[in-house]
Amino acid sequence: MILVIDDEPTTLRLLEMVLHRANYLVATARSAPEALALLERETGVDLIISDLLMPGMNGLQLLSALRQSPRTRDVPVIFCTSVADRATVTDAARAGIHDFIVKPIRADVVLAKVRTVFDRALPVLGARQTVMSQQRIGEQEYCRLAAGALVDAEKIATELANARAGDDQAAMAEIVERLDQMCAVFGAERIRAVIGRFRASVPGPARAVAATLISDQLVELRYALERAARPSRV
Repeated sequence: MILVIDDEPTTLRLLEMVLHRANYLVATARSAPEALALLERETGVDLIISDLLMPGMNGLQLLSALRQSPRTRDVPVIFCTSVADRATVTDAARAGIHDFIVKPIRADVVLAKVRTVFDRALPVLGARQTVMSQQRIGEQEYCRLAAGALVDAEKIATELANARAGDDQAAMAEIVERLDQMCAVFGAERIRAVIGRFRASVPGPARAVAATLISDQLVELRYALERAARPSRV
């Protein structure tokens, strides 16, 4: 889940829309205190995108509070702001910021920054050499395997979206099992953990949330498989 924090309703809605269209699960807050309260209740936040200049508690103060809590100190943070002077960037970098998004908002920039942070902080696949060793395959076979899995992952994403739209529980269960088999091959343990939550739930709100999380994770899986299909040495 991505938590977006901004006191400007227009910016908040725009970021939420951009991320939703890319199939990310999104929560929003209008202030830093509201965000901290949400984080006390919610343990599934993988990334925070926050405005820098907010009334009361600003972005740097929020970042300091996040880093002091064991629950949130490792959550990646991106600042979204119209202020990007050298002193601000230096202060934010020292405080542990991961990246900046400079307003006005551009969807392609937002999504590129989000993908970059996930790539650095939340690896999707197991190490290439480990997978190759476990599967007893070489580099070329690994790349071909990843390319085939990418095609399958795209089909699974479409099928899962259709099953969720029709609330077809049997279809969802079958699709998730196929996804789990793929993830097992590539050591995608983060996604498998979400699949475990889906399996452990019964039809209802908890399973709907798990299915949404799986769809969210599928976006990252597809990008990871696209990279994995390329040789490690060009």
